[in-house]
Formats: sequence, C-alpha cells, structure tokens
Amino acid sequence: MLKTNTSRLFGWTFFFLALVALFIFVIGNKFSATASNEEDGGQEQTNLDSTVTKLAFDGVTMSVAGAHQTGEYFQIDVCFSLPDDRDWLLTSRPDDAVLNVNGQTYTITEEGVLDLKFGSNGVVTEKCQYLLFPLEVENGSNLVLFLKKVYVSEPDKVDCPALQKQLDERKSEIKVSCPTESNVGGFGVIQKPSLLDTETAREFALDILTAARRAPWVFHFKFTQP
Repeated sequence: MLKTNTSRLFGWTFFFLALVALFIFVIGNKFSATASNEEDGGQEQTNLDSTVTKLAFDGVTMSVAGAHQTGEYFQIDVCFSLPDDRDWLLTSRPDDAVLNVNGQTYTITEEGVLDLKFGSNGVVTEKCQYLLFPLEVENGSNLVLFLKKVYVSEPDKVDCPALQKQLDERKSEIKVSCPTESNVGGFGVIQKPSLLDTETAREFALDILTAARRAPWVFHFKFTQP
C-alpha cells in the first residue's frame, strides 16, 4: 500500500511540474512575440538623454546625427534614407521643421546638405542635412525636434492632367489649373470642397505632386556640450 501511495504521489508531482513548465513556456513565447511585434512597429528610439535618436516611418528612416551651437544659431544635423533616386527634401516652409526648447518653439531659418551616402550601385541612399534655428541653447536643455515630411522637388512645369487624375482618384473634389505660358511653373486651385480652405486644398494637391511622405518624426534628446 505504501509503495502504491508513493508511486501515485510521485506521479502527481511529476504531472504538476510538467504543467508548470508548459505554462512558463507558453507565457514566455507570448511575451517574446509581443516584444517582437512592438519592436517591428516601425519606430526605433534611443533613450531620451541621447543625442542620437532614430525613427522609421513609411519606409523612411531618420536620425539625429548631432547638435551644436554655431554663433547665434543652433544647428541640428539630420540624416534620412531616400525612398528612391529622386531629389528628396525636408522643408518647403519654416514650420516643416520645428524645435522645442524647454517649452518654447522655434521654426527653421536655413537648411543645407552636409553629406550624401551611396550604395554599391552608385545611387544615393541617404542624405544628411543641417538645420539652423535662431536661438542659443543652454547646456542641459531638453530638446524636441519635429519634422513633418519628406518630399521630392516640385517640377519646373507641372503636368496638370496627371495631377488632376490623381486628385480625382482620391475623390478629393479639388480642381487645379496650370499656367499656359511655357516659362511659368506651378499650379492653382480653382475648385475645392466648401469646408476646405484654399491653402489646405493646395497643400493636399502639392503633397500628391511632390510624393510627400508625412509622419510624426519627433526626436527627444538633451543637449550636452562636448
């Protein structure tokens, strides 16, 4: 009888341990899958005190390569991957790049190309640019850089029928027209939905024309003097 009871006790103990092991395995796999999904969510960021921050949205990866004071301007160097071999840019107006310093906001005053990186086929794959903001930043300041979009250069002469076709495909109810003079570029909005102002309608059409990719590329970091 004692031998039988001991065998049963050993059997139940073994069953319980096996059940616990299975539970830990399942929970562990679930945690790993969740972490993997979160990591693959399209955004990668270092900790907020780092001067190197990287973000990826809509096939474009951006990183803050550095920041320093240059005279009365604060310079931030940004690198971003290029979706294709066209001339991709960062800003078309001042509020496309905004810097928040300890709660106060500044818009960009100047940008320029710092470096181009080429792939093995000789095509440019990454562009690095400097962004200048009109302020002097104190050591230890908390910075937030907002970049709204990347886009390609607007053509000298707009293909109005092609642009209108894309607007119609999106059911935008926006109609555009282009100058007939051969040496005049650009386009104008001649019809739009009543709830949409002309500037917003034009921005919508311009985004289509310039293949703009908009995303909340927001970089948090603390400025530390070298």
